[in-house]
Amino acid sequence: MKTIALTAAYIIVSGSFLLPPMASILAAEPKRMYIPQLGSLVPTNAIVHADFNHPQDCPVSLTNLLSNTNLLSPTEQEIIITAALRFKNVSSNTPPAGATFSGWSWRRFTDKKSPLGTNPFVVACYRSADTNITDEISFMGNRMIHVQHRNNSSDKGFNALIIDRVLLTFVEYNGSKNDGIMVSLDQEKAETFLRLGGYARFANGLIYGKSLAWGRRSVKSANGYQLVSHVDFLSPFDFPLHAENWASFAWEVSDPP
Repeated sequence: MKTIALTAAYIIVSGSFLLPPMASILAAEPKRMYIPQLGSLVPTNAIVHADFNHPQDCPVSLTNLLSNTNLLSPTEQEIIITAALRFKNVSSNTPPAGATFSGWSWRRFTDKKSPLGTNPFVVACYRSADTNITDEISFMGNRMIHVQHRNNSSDKGFNALIIDRVLLTFVEYNGSKNDGIMVSLDQEKAETFLRLGGYARFANGLIYGKSLAWGRRSVKSANGYQLVSHVDFLSPFDFPLHAENWASFAWEVSDPP
């Protein structure tokens, strides 16, 4: 489950502010909100509205339903749902729908500082009827699979993490760079809808716009969630470069060990 924790961690961002003057008299040091993955670094192009220690009531406009068009377009929603259904029943004996097994290959993660490691591992390779579409799947025990889905004509696609047939992480890439949406899903088997746990957008490897993370309230509110991270990046920021434990899920061809 370490991978899930890392996935949630690299989505979360926050910032800093000073306590009011009277409170600062009572406190030994000014109170700050720190960025979990950036240590003491606080980007000057970010406006921070909430973090874990200072959660925020979630406005209706930022409700963490997958169907919220303020966060995801109908096309993006469809891509995520299609991925969840396409890989739901995949196993070493069951390929993705419409795909055929083409062999086993060695891969390694592209990010050399990734806490996921850079040792070679084996993936199962599948090719769809549209020969430009390939799926590579790493089977991680009996419960977890990691998918790399690419259109080989453009090198665009996504990586996804699925545990117990439930899609938990969906990240769009262009090659090895984050390019598009990155979401974690807070999905319970009993639920008939998808909720977001974390949300961010990237362009050419840089984060921009809103970065959000939701947490369940100890006392249920209208929708049972509050924002535990809410940051507006006013301009693109190289979050992967500065994050201490960035875990890129993209992989590349590797020689056998």
